[in-house]
Amino acid sequence: MLDPVLCTVHCFRYIAKLYHEVSIMRSLSHPHTVKLHEVFYAKRNIFLVMELAEGGELFDLLTAQV
Repeated sequence: MLDPVLCTVHCFRYIAKLYHEVSIMRSLSHPHTVKLHEVFYAKRNIFLVMELAEGGELFDLLTAQV
């Protein structure tokens, strides 16, 4: 959990949105989305361990098809 002493009100709103996003990512299970395997919380960082998505950048693939 992040240290509340280090955060401002704006920071708390951002963190609440971030926790909500992580909870959504945990609930997703679809063959076309990257799987979230683990979340590690440190004092000033949140680390997301996600599935490896090989094949290059999605943006490059999309722009090459236009």
